[in-house]
Amino acid sequence: MNFKNYKKIKTAIKGRGNYTLWVADTPAKKSLGLSRVSKLPKRHGMIFINDKDVDSHYTMKNTSIPLTIIFLDKDFNVLQYFNCRPFQKKSVQPAQKYRYVIEI
Repeated sequence: MNFKNYKKIKTAIKGRGNYTLWVADTPAKKSLGLSRVSKLPKRHGMIFINDKDVDSHYTMKNTSIPLTIIFLDKDFNVLQYFNCRPFQKKSVQPAQKYRYVIEI
């Protein structure tokens, strides 16, 4: 997967260290996510940015690598996270609305 057209941010993720995150900030980038990645570089991931709080679910059905999906509120507080398996069909969604999602 080529992420040349993606913005990148560097951030510390509590308890996990420093990460470089590709920014999914358009509907197309959000829909694709990391589904075409066969190997995620060490300490890399993706952040999904929403303009307002949302309550949609995430699925791994087209993703061939294991991911931790972290849901955050508007102040970047962790609401809930899920350790997901490759091609997991069951979707994940936190109990409350969220603003950001990080996949690592």
